[in-house]
Amino acid sequence: MGVRHFAIIALTISVAACAGVPKDGASGSGAAIAVPAATGTVQSIREIKTPGTLGALIGTVGGAAIGGAAGANIGGGTGTIIASSVLSVITGSVGASVGRPFGTKTRYEVIVRHDDGIDRAYAAENVTGIKPGNTVGIDGSGRLSPVGAP
Repeated sequence: MGVRHFAIIALTISVAACAGVPKDGASGSGAAIAVPAATGTVQSIREIKTPGTLGALIGTVGGAAIGGAAGANIGGGTGTIIASSVLSVITGSVGASVGRPFGTKTRYEVIVRHDDGIDRAYAAENVTGIKPGNTVGIDGSGRLSPVGAP
């Protein structure tokens, strides 16, 4: 009886894990564009939150395991299999929703108007000391640093 319950739980965890993990909305080629050292004025800052997939995965697997274990104690025969499967999917989805906020990354898109009048977007992990209207320095790898207030 223990092996059967283990097989049911393992199967339902696999199904729930595939269904409960969100797609990452981040996009981009990842290729860095070389930017010469320059200065410019910050035009805007936009916060970008990227959902964490590890928290959702852990929540999905944990929730599915709890649901599968609970379902294994309901009914007998085919009823146990159905209850385990249904509860695993439901609790796996709930677990994914609960775990999703954990590991969320916050980044910022900073629009800078360069001295030549062209606006360029930069990705920044931290915008401490940088706000619209401030002058910033841009190093060769695209990192921003505050130069002073206008």
